[in-house]
Amino acid sequence: MREITPNLTKELQNFVKNNSVASNDAYPIKSFNELVEQTAKLSFLNKDFLLFYRGQPEDYRNKAGNTTLYPSIYRGDYLNQKETLVQI
Repeated sequence: MREITPNLTKELQNFVKNNSVASNDAYPIKSFNELVEQTAKLSFLNKDFLLFYRGQPEDYRNKAGNTTLYPSIYRGDYLNQKETLVQI
């Protein structure tokens, strides 16, 4: 079986301070056109991966300081009491 490894664009390689993309700050995108261009470049370099957009108003981080893409219901440690009540 062949090895599949992710590749970053040159712009992202220069931006990422270490090998962990998730622990870095978000890459600044100024326009929708730039978002499409950066995504196309990443897609071209990573043909074995499917890329999805996950629009978030801010960069949510887990306890380890890494970016997380979970929906808001999964971001907290526990569900609040209202969320745990089941109506029958």
